[in-house]
Amino acid sequence: MTQPITSLDDLFAADRLTGLAANRHGTVLATVQSLDPDGASWRTAVHLLAAPGVPAEDLPQALTQPGARARLHEVGEDGTAWLSLEREDEAAEDDSQQTLWALPPRGEARPVLRRAGGIGKLRVRGGRLVFSAPVLPSAPDEGAHDELSARRRKQKVSGVLHESFPVRSWDHDLGPGEPALFTADAPEYAARRIRMPEGRLEDFEPDPQGRTAAVAVSAVRRGIHVRTGVWLVDLEHESAPRPLALPADPEAETEAESTSFAPGSFSPDGSRLVLLRYRESLPGQSLKVSAEVLELDTGERTPVAPQLDRWPENPLWLDEQTLVFTSDDRGRGAVWATRVGQPCARRLTEEQAHFSALTVTGPGRLAALRDAVDHSAEAVALDVPEEGPAEVTALPAAAPVTRGVGRLEEVSTRADDGATIRAWLALPQGQGPHPLLVFVHGGPWGSWNSWTWRWNPWPFVAAGYAMLLPDPALSTGYGQDMIDRGTDALGGQPYRDVLALTDAAQEREDVDAERTAALGGSYGGYMANWLAGHTGTRFRCIVTHASLWDTDVMARTTDNGVWQEWLFDRDGAQGPENDPSRFVDRIQVPMLVIHGDLDYRVPVSQAHLLWADLRRRTDPGLGHRFLYFPDENHWVLKPGNSRLWYQTVLAFADRHVRGAEWVRPELLG
Repeated sequence: MTQPITSLDDLFAADRLTGLAANRHGTVLATVQSLDPDGASWRTAVHLLAAPGVPAEDLPQALTQPGARARLHEVGEDGTAWLSLEREDEAAEDDSQQTLWALPPRGEARPVLRRAGGIGKLRVRGGRLVFSAPVLPSAPDEGAHDELSARRRKQKVSGVLHESFPVRSWDHDLGPGEPALFTADAPEYAARRIRMPEGRLEDFEPDPQGRTAAVAVSAVRRGIHVRTGVWLVDLEHESAPRPLALPADPEAETEAESTSFAPGSFSPDGSRLVLLRYRESLPGQSLKVSAEVLELDTGERTPVAPQLDRWPENPLWLDEQTLVFTSDDRGRGAVWATRVGQPCARRLTEEQAHFSALTVTGPGRLAALRDAVDHSAEAVALDVPEEGPAEVTALPAAAPVTRGVGRLEEVSTRADDGATIRAWLALPQGQGPHPLLVFVHGGPWGSWNSWTWRWNPWPFVAAGYAMLLPDPALSTGYGQDMIDRGTDALGGQPYRDVLALTDAAQEREDVDAERTAALGGSYGGYMANWLAGHTGTRFRCIVTHASLWDTDVMARTTDNGVWQEWLFDRDGAQGPENDPSRFVDRIQVPMLVIHGDLDYRVPVSQAHLLWADLRRRTDPGLGHRFLYFPDENHWVLKPGNSRLWYQTVLAFADRHVRGAEWVRPELLG
């Protein structure tokens, strides 16, 4: 069952498979997002894809009512779905109050607990709920927390007193509640707060028995520099937290001090823990992600597949000795398996696809979402043999697979430093030559290797554009050397790689080299701004979304303290030579600036600075425009705003690339 994208309307009409959850006994649930009939919002339903004793012909099954907005937290060992629900008729209720529901395999959903401030991450282990939730700092217990929260709501108090960094994250302000860890046991499910180490709770993972949990706790160093360590906390007793992996002394300017850790999964018997290690990106040091297995009794650490030159994602225990994980891989994705202590990993997937949401569903069996640049996600099962690749089969489809209409080909070339670099090229039907849009991805640590519902290339292909999707230096899935090539100059090697891949695409007969534009979001927006100031009239126009413009201001206003270190705060930082704003006087083509006011990662001040500079220091006749969303964040998520985003970008490209008349999208007024 597939649904082609022949127009922008098709993108929004399509149901979207957005998540997957499962247990080790074979129950698999999926979340599906669809557009409300009024077209103004999204709703999310939960579907059963597999369960012991349920015939395949009876699947999939919708578990939530039409119109519900569901958040699926976890699948219990007995197949119970743990979820939060919001129905249309409840939309007027105070959204600070959240109810957790338990939906058993047979029977009706029942409310389990309700708390002010909501519930964050939740896991069910050994029949015990383990979850994170915000707590007002002055509240000694849950009763006081609920009472004080109610008083703040009644008096419409919004003030937050900060005593440390950070103060916000991505699109939301931090506080007044501070994240805490709780347990709740059947049948009363009374929440009990767990003793934690000093710092801010960032993540957690309980052991399979629900007796302990590995927690990631961040600490602030030198003012705003955040590092995260992992501790073991007792979920049954009031014993002191035990440190497992901590950054080094903050006064030591070493690689160890610039390393953060996060907890992965426990082994089935609870004796070992996967640790994820993040070497922060700093001047002279590039980001690196690796994993290791920690023996909890001895403290011994064993690297996970150290000879595999890929960043591991979501390592899981298939059994007591075997780990499985995913990674980006040369414009695609892969699933790997390795035994503890082995230097290499065995690739389980051979197809040209991307895999995510990996989960163990039984002995030697996995479930995952499989997608690609040219088609949306579908749920699949992977049967893992002792040797060789896994057998991959589709699970019952809860939503159609959405596909781009056209051709998807690869473009590769050699960069100026000798490295082989590549890109995807999405082409419309017909021989062309087609006008070209160069679309640079964000991150910068990312890759054009999967389907995306945001900044999707296929509505542009449906409108007749060829879309070049380059993976320049700093892209993931090509080994650590690809990261190292671009670390110390954001406007250096990545810029030259983008131009080299653009050159390679423009040499094709089916691409119109004279009608080309550049687009980018987030770091791709930085690159769009850099291209604008360094390429003269090579591109007929530039679209820049959620972009870095003034690196000095960006470093001091972003929610991410590591970015300040990298951009500004240390010797050898990116500095003014990589600041796009220094080259505004060189801009010779029209720019479309797009930003959301609730973007805290790249604050909206970047767009205001860019817009002011364009108005003051470039030719006013170029036709620059500024598309502003007061209620959107780093991404544009509301369906009406998202549709408007595509319409405006297409109209701007049509005007300057194709020479069409400017057509202002109707809903812009």
